[in-house]
Amino acid sequence: MPAQSAPPRPRQGRRAFLIVVLGIVVGLIAWLVTGLLADKRGVQPIVLAEVIQRGAAAGFNVLLITLDTTRPDHLGCYGYELAKTPVIDSLASHGVLFEDAVTSVPLTLPSHATILTGRYPPTIGVRNNGTSRLSEEHVTVAEILKSNGYDTAAFVSCFVLDRRFGLDQGFDLYDFKISEDNRLGPVSLQHERRADAVTTPAIQWLQDRQRSGTTFPFFLWVHYFDPHEPYNPPIIDPALHRGKPYDAEIAFVDRHLKRLL
Repeated sequence: MPAQSAPPRPRQGRRAFLIVVLGIVVGLIAWLVTGLLADKRGVQPIVLAEVIQRGAAAGFNVLLITLDTTRPDHLGCYGYELAKTPVIDSLASHGVLFEDAVTSVPLTLPSHATILTGRYPPTIGVRNNGTSRLSEEHVTVAEILKSNGYDTAAFVSCFVLDRRFGLDQGFDLYDFKISEDNRLGPVSLQHERRADAVTTPAIQWLQDRQRSGTTFPFFLWVHYFDPHEPYNPPIIDPALHRGKPYDAEIAFVDRHLKRLL
């Protein structure tokens, strides 16, 4: 991309726009979208109609959260009575829940490349995990927001989203570390870090910004891989999750999503 001078950085307001994307293992993606208006009393919902007009969300903070391989029929907001997902359910109840959405491709790297660029896999050439890379010729939402005065950071939790595959474009900070206890075999693409280990540095980044007194808005992407196999959850409630490791993984993410929000 040709170098361009960035416009003056907008002042950071108290509004935030939050997008939660739930990747579905069977090829569906359910989107939970909510606009949030933060004030001194806490975080309160804002009517989405207020932000759909062009330019109306200028200067908003943007938080993108993606959950790998998360099925809608294992979330409370989609009617699963055994779910322990109160935070996700609350977002759905205060925002917009899509009941019929189809992913461009049921694979982690290509689907996230589509989310960040808005372009289909055949167009951007990202078709598979581990063997594809997003070319620098394609523009990401992080690049667009950065050129418009945003601080940008990403905290991802699986090897297939490592910066070597090109999704780091436009991010001031692109953070991925594998904890030793979550390393798999040398040929595996599923090395990961758990929800607690990805949430903590993301919170630290937000706190560092607050302490610095920055007035710039931010774009923050946090990705959770826990619901992906192999299922080895830190058990939250053995009585509820015995024999349901997949549900336990989702519940673990929900708990740390609360910390982040």
